[in-house]
Amino acid sequence: MKARRLWLLALALLLLWLGGFGWFLRAVQEDAAAAKAKEAGAAIARCATNRGFYAGKDYGQYWTRDVGYSAEVLINSGYADTVAAHLEELLKRQRPSGQIPTEVNTWEGIVRGMDPKLLIRGFEYRGLHAFDDMGEFLANFHNGEADSLLIFLVTVKTYESMTGRDTFSVKHKDQIARLIKYVETLKDANGMVPGSAWFDAMMNYHGKFTLHNQIWLYKMYKAYGLQAQMQRTQGLLESFWDAKLGYYVDYKGGDHFDTLSSAMLLTEGLVPPDRVKSIMDMLARMRTRYGYLDLYPTYPPEVCSERLYEYQNSTIWPFIELRIAQAYAKYGMTNEVRQIKALMESRQGVNEWYSPLNGKPNGSADQLWTASAYLGVSKLVDGGAVGLPRSFVP
Repeated sequence: MKARRLWLLALALLLLWLGGFGWFLRAVQEDAAAAKAKEAGAAIARCATNRGFYAGKDYGQYWTRDVGYSAEVLINSGYADTVAAHLEELLKRQRPSGQIPTEVNTWEGIVRGMDPKLLIRGFEYRGLHAFDDMGEFLANFHNGEADSLLIFLVTVKTYESMTGRDTFSVKHKDQIARLIKYVETLKDANGMVPGSAWFDAMMNYHGKFTLHNQIWLYKMYKAYGLQAQMQRTQGLLESFWDAKLGYYVDYKGGDHFDTLSSAMLLTEGLVPPDRVKSIMDMLARMRTRYGYLDLYPTYPPEVCSERLYEYQNSTIWPFIELRIAQAYAKYGMTNEVRQIKALMESRQGVNEWYSPLNGKPNGSADQLWTASAYLGVSKLVDGGAVGLPRSFVP
């Protein structure tokens, strides 16, 4: 009897210890979450101006793409007016053809871009290709990256639906119509839009019909209620499916797995039920110790102009991890969403991208869409408030 009591006492002490350890772990996790949320909120505040948002510490420009991917979080964080100002800034420089800039540069951005460290870093990533865009950096129209045009159009509708304000479309009705008309001129005979999309530094995607562009084309038609065009584009997405590989390829004629596009297809409900597991299995394969790869496998440097596991050539981009988390959430995979949040909290800084080899932060610090991505994943996990108020001063 005495031995049994001792055993029960030992068991009780063990349970108390485990309970205390569990409380300690939860406290540590909560501290990490609070610290990362504060860091992300401060990064967004530093990017915000009266004209819109800089893309990051090293990017003193108003990028279309970066705000488009961040818009929902920014609006939920109290920055609706700044999002509207950003869209206005882009439309101010619309060409007669209807085309809008991929990014609007500023004098501050030009000065930042002349930083020797940035020039050296670009050369290290891309060799002589680092200077390919120098002739156009003042014009800001990156021909061949049609995703920015589509993202702008979708972001207008996102802004209006989330704020209940439709004045932007009314005020800029003619400009928006010209932009949509311009997009139509970019399509080939099959109805596809060419261009590298967000893989703007990967030379192998230039001029290709990427999966990513067609997804944004679908989203644009859907946002504007253009049902016939939307259905046609949805049919075109089928041509990217490779049954042998078990996933949608990155471009027509390609054979690589594009993580971002695959996650977006899942979230949009564009993957047939019998293919969902195959895509989910591929997403799981993209996970490394430090985060999810944006592309698999790597492209040879001589093909894409990027070194292996550098910049966009199979690296970790947090803005993509938010899209993976959204896909997981759609299919009820809450544990996987929480794991992404924990991965983000384990990494240093709010950087543009991270190395899959050692988790080292790379690219620009205070990156807008990285900060937004963490706050977006946090909202998926706990449904709480997103970000910090505009008045926050780091």
